[in-house]
Amino acid sequence: MNKKSIIGLIVIGFFSLGIIPSAAQTNTWYNQYTDRSVNLYDVWFVNENLGFIAGEGATILKTTDGGIHWSYINVSTVAVDQYNNPVALYSICFIDENVGFACGKKEIVIKTTDGGATWTDGGPISGGSLGTPLGDPDINADSSGNFWYTCMYSSGLMAAKSTDGGASFGSQVSVHTSWGDDKVLAAIDATGGAYDGYIYVCWKDFWQSDFNLYCARSTNGGISFGSPVNICTTCGSEQSQAPFPAVA
Repeated sequence: MNKKSIIGLIVIGFFSLGIIPSAAQTNTWYNQYTDRSVNLYDVWFVNENLGFIAGEGATILKTTDGGIHWSYINVSTVAVDQYNNPVALYSICFIDENVGFACGKKEIVIKTTDGGATWTDGGPISGGSLGTPLGDPDINADSSGNFWYTCMYSSGLMAAKSTDGGASFGSQVSVHTSWGDDKVLAAIDATGGAYDGYIYVCWKDFWQSDFNLYCARSTNGGISFGSPVNICTTCGSEQSQAPFPAVA
C-alpha cells in the first residue's frame, strides 16, 4: 500500500484540506482539516491506518487512524535551505512503518527511522556521471523496499536507486534528455501483480511546441527507460500543469 493505491484516498491541496472516504462506505466523503494553513503536496499510506503528508514550510503530518486525525511533525530545523529557512516538501514515502524519506525544494532530502518521530538531513543525492540534480524531486518505494529518487538534472530527467534503506543512492540513470523537461513525477507498481517493479516517470515538456505530457517506462528495475510516450496530445500550455502518475 502506498500513496498511489490506498484504501482511504486523500485529495490534498490548498489550506490543508483533506477529503477522505469512509473505508466501509466508499461513496461517502468527509472534509478533514488540520491546523496547518499551508499547501499540501503529497501523501503516503504505509497501511490503512498509518499515513503521512508532506507540504509547504517543511510541513509533515501523520495519521494513525486512517486519516481521521492528523498530527503535526516539526521538521522546520531540518528541512531548511542555506539560510535556515524552512523549505517546501514535495514528496514523501516509506518502505515500512519506521523508515521513510521526504524531499523538496533546494534538493532537500530528510530521513526518519522511527516512524516520523525524528528526522535527520539525508544529505544531497548524487547525480553521478549525469551531473547535479536540479529540482522537481520525487521519491517513491517499490515492493522490494528500494527507494527511487527522480528529479531534473542539467540535461533532462534522472532516476537514482537506493537498495540500503536510503543510506546511499546509486545506479543513476537518465530517463530522458531534453532542456524542456519539467514537473517530473514518478510512480512504481508495487501491487505484486504481473507488472510489479515497473517504474513510470512522467513530465511536461516545455521545449516541444506542443507543451504536452509524456511518460517513460522501465520494465527492468530502472536499468533503462523506454522511449517517452505522449500521453496527452491535446494538453497545451494553458491546459495542464503537470502529470500525476498513479498505480492502483
